[in-house]
Amino acid sequence: MSEIIYDLPNPITDIFYPDQELEKLAIAGSRPYTQPQLVDIGVAIIYNTHDFETVLLNWHSLPPIQQTRTNFKTSITSARRFLRKVRGETMRSAGFHQANMIG
Repeated sequence: MSEIIYDLPNPITDIFYPDQELEKLAIAGSRPYTQPQLVDIGVAIIYNTHDFETVLLNWHSLPPIQQTRTNFKTSITSARRFLRKVRGETMRSAGFHQANMIG
């Protein structure tokens, strides 16, 4: 999952599609993932964006019983909506991208 990169301007479904496809393949192969494993896949994709630190901090502070796939999707979708309001339609973090280009 570390190879999957979510680009913030892309639709939110880009985050959830890979785990849904893996889930289908695993079921077809009679080796289904558990719900916590599917959540971990989503967390790994989000972690690689470096844009959802606060959401991830809040997520990891939840009791395990509340760390469901539904709650994860709701949290990320809500956070992306707020980031869009703050950053605008392009959703770019200019300072972060410029700093990476220099290094």
